[in-house]
Amino acid sequence: MDPAISARGISKTFQFERGHRSLLKLLKTWSDGDDEEMRSFSALQDVSFTLRAGKNTALIGNNGAGKSTLLRILAGLYRQSAGTFEIKGKILYLPGYAIGMHPELSLSQNIVLHSAIYGIPRETSVRNIPDILAWAELEEFADLEFRKLSKGMQVRLAFSTCRHIKADIHLLDEAESGGDQNFRAKCNRYFIQQADTDTTFLIATHNLKFARQFCTDALFLHKGRIVAFGPIDGVLELYESYGTGNHR
Repeated sequence: MDPAISARGISKTFQFERGHRSLLKLLKTWSDGDDEEMRSFSALQDVSFTLRAGKNTALIGNNGAGKSTLLRILAGLYRQSAGTFEIKGKILYLPGYAIGMHPELSLSQNIVLHSAIYGIPRETSVRNIPDILAWAELEEFADLEFRKLSKGMQVRLAFSTCRHIKADIHLLDEAESGGDQNFRAKCNRYFIQQADTDTTFLIATHNLKFARQFCTDALFLHKGRIVAFGPIDGVLELYESYGTGNHR
């Protein structure tokens, strides 16, 4: 199959300010053209890979490995500092929180709004409301303001809404871990149903059992660099060995 995502030499450096700066320091920085207070952090370094269309890939690594940064670059939320990438197809990006939802709108209104972002006509999204609320187990809260939901309930609504969005490539950032055990089991069943479709999944996850069940490949990041990329079992074995120090 043709590549769905091709990345070459992707790097991302963040600059941040250490400590509080007074107005005098800001003026000196501007006048001198030298900013000693700014520090940089390299979140990704020379990341290159190709994902074939229809493949399901687990994006693994410890916290701070660069997984979320990579997904946000591919989704267009961050601009890479270096490197290039090409994506063929429509993208759906779903992080482990309810991005795109408005806190002061009702659940039903948010479903229509979130669907519209991905080009779903209002008439269609209105028809989808009962199914979306039922899957998220939120039927009785249709008219409640979104901000009044718990974080777990917010994630359930966002995930359920995204089930109705058609996209060629799904970029998911811990999206299946945002709810209780029942919700995670329901998410896993949904993913299993998608396993043999033409959709390409790149999923950042710490759930290795889920990764083995759903994904055929894994991309292992450590401190912003690729450690391994290939068939799921071999990469996960290497990842687990990093926790015990049994790696070369």
